[in-house]
Amino acid sequence: MVIDYIKYKIRNGDSLHSIASRLGMTAEDLKLFHNAHCEKIETLWFDNIPPIEFILVPLNYKTEEQKEQEKRESLPSLELLNALHAKEYKVCETFESSDETPLTVEYTISLETRKHQNKSIITFNRKDFVTNGEIPDNKVSTLILACMESVLPVDFLLHDNGLMAGFLNHKEIKTRFLQKRHDLEEYFLGETNTSYLNLFQENCSDENLFLKQFCSSLLFQTLFPNIEWFQKKAPWIESFYFFQNSFRVQCSMEAEHRDEEKDVIQTIVTGKTIDSGSFQEIKRGIICHETIEKNTSGEIQIQYTTHKQNKCLIRAESSLIFRNEEAVDYKHHLTLTQMI
Repeated sequence: MVIDYIKYKIRNGDSLHSIASRLGMTAEDLKLFHNAHCEKIETLWFDNIPPIEFILVPLNYKTEEQKEQEKRESLPSLELLNALHAKEYKVCETFESSDETPLTVEYTISLETRKHQNKSIITFNRKDFVTNGEIPDNKVSTLILACMESVLPVDFLLHDNGLMAGFLNHKEIKTRFLQKRHDLEEYFLGETNTSYLNLFQENCSDENLFLKQFCSSLLFQTLFPNIEWFQKKAPWIESFYFFQNSFRVQCSMEAEHRDEEKDVIQTIVTGKTIDSGSFQEIKRGIICHETIEKNTSGEIQIQYTTHKQNKCLIRAESSLIFRNEEAVDYKHHLTLTQMI
């Protein structure tokens, strides 16, 4: 049993208030602490100290303000932005829809953070992609993966707040795909495959569109949050992508912190949509101007587990849920776990 108090011998002139003041406590807090640890016969009922010889006082007492300050210091901050990411994570994503078969994809990502001309750069790579526990073997899935792998790794520039700002060298990405396209065409024959290669090249050549494909994914929104989230106290409004290649939807957001473990702290960010929009509009990324029932609501929850000392992201778990009245239309769940 851990002893977190000592017996203080009461001296002439001592009062509950004077003892508490020396400890940085209120008299009421000291009374409650003593009563929680003492024998029943030594319980304090009033602020006046009865004829007892000792009073139990806490060791290393901290005020609520001191506790709050320690909590803030244990969370990721702008000053330690480059320390947030580990080198490798295992990712698992599940997609559930009311009209589609559930899908689970797993893969490993690697990250390398560095500084270049006072800018933060992160190199992103992905490998070991499996679908529902198996390596994809159909032509469509294999082609999609092959096209993306042809441009990896990708170097991203980060804003000072940790959000993605752009590519370090977009021209290099386009050149890399063009150099590998010939090999892809020799393996993926046929008009359908050629059409997809043309589409990928077109998207890849459009810097803003290609960047959006990354930024609008749940993975990248989870992996590269606004670092200010970890220091938020009051609710705020922020836009969020619920579907890749869609448009941002405004949400009412708030954050809370759980400091229950010795070495790690959890930050839970939650949000609810405040924009009006139907599920199909947001999923397709197209706003209809016709009258449509817009009775759906979206919810976000992202839970970060970071190390108190080095501020590194150990684990993240995020969920997007769309509801139509009470029924769940769509759910996307992602877990991100640091690999040791």
